[in-house]
Amino acid sequence: PKMPKIMPNDADVKAVLAEVADHPEITLSRREILRFILVEPSKRSEEIQALLKLDEIGQMRAALNSAQNKLQQTQKMAAAQVGTGTDALQRHLQIATLRPEQLLEVVNTRRKLLGLSSITELTADTKLDEGLTAGAAASDFNKESALRDIKALSDAQKDFPELSKADAQAIVDGLEKLEADPALLSALQRRSFIERGLSLIDGLECPLCDKLWDDEELLRAHLQAKLAKSEEAKNLRDSLIDSGTKIAAQVIRVIGLLAPVLKLAQVQGEGERAQLFAAWKTDLETIRIKLQSVDDIADQKDRLVSGWLAVPEKLSAALNALREKIEAKPDQSATIAAQTFLSTAQHAAEIGFIQKSRGDQEII
Repeated sequence: PKMPKIMPNDADVKAVLAEVADHPEITLSRREILRFILVEPSKRSEEIQALLKLDEIGQMRAALNSAQNKLQQTQKMAAAQVGTGTDALQRHLQIATLRPEQLLEVVNTRRKLLGLSSITELTADTKLDEGLTAGAAASDFNKESALRDIKALSDAQKDFPELSKADAQAIVDGLEKLEADPALLSALQRRSFIERGLSLIDGLECPLCDKLWDDEELLRAHLQAKLAKSEEAKNLRDSLIDSGTKIAAQVIRVIGLLAPVLKLAQVQGEGERAQLFAAWKTDLETIRIKLQSVDDIADQKDRLVSGWLAVPEKLSAALNALREKIEAKPDQSATIAAQTFLSTAQHAAEIGFIQKSRGDQEII
């Protein structure tokens, strides 16, 4: 017996047509087939990618790359912050690595001197100055630690002229390249627009401006040239951001050295010197932010040429005067030194330098 004919309903027909529309490779016109036959072998792969909508994969890849670059930039800044905290805490504790057993050893030595119970386990909630009276815990001026902070900034100052010099020059070179060819930056902004236009070319009419061309291949070559230009701009932008991030990481390091000296000057009533340190710290924080985008980096060209740190002329004199004042203070008694040692260490822990203890791993 004959099988009954099954007539497709409208919904089935529409679904099939929708699938065909979404996959143009299923039904090629004679004109499209001829185009694939006649196209140069070197460009055939591009035509096929456009036909199969593989260009969308490229766009997604570009978006993921952009997200990855931003995450890497954030990670580098966070790593610089952690490194600054590590240096500050190690400088105060005078230990080679921030391992739980080493930190507890130096802390418990001071706690024993003060008649306080030893800390047996280091956790995120550990109070290194636990047991100190309110008055003793309130002071975190430790003469020896203060002198080490001043010395750290003074020693670092010797290397300031060469600090990130190569990265600064790389940015200047990149900005000069942009200035010589302003089309590079505008090409970058039009990149996704051009990519879409290339995938839509089908004849002599430009899909972006409706202009009629004499030859389709000339139109395609024209857009490909613009796309190549935007690729160059993208690479240049990534290079500028990378160099800016490296300099910003060094800015964080310098701020980390400057901050305790600024606090020391304020506590010691050194108003003029404290003002000098505070103004420089504010300036450094400002440029750190301005090294994170191409537009802001471009505004910093003159400073990158003259010296991005912009070290105050009176910095050395201010540090020497502050050091002399601290050295002139009477040596602290063993008890006071131990008390201020613990309170200073706890202050470092409270601002996030000590994260957790995990076996014999470092705690930063």
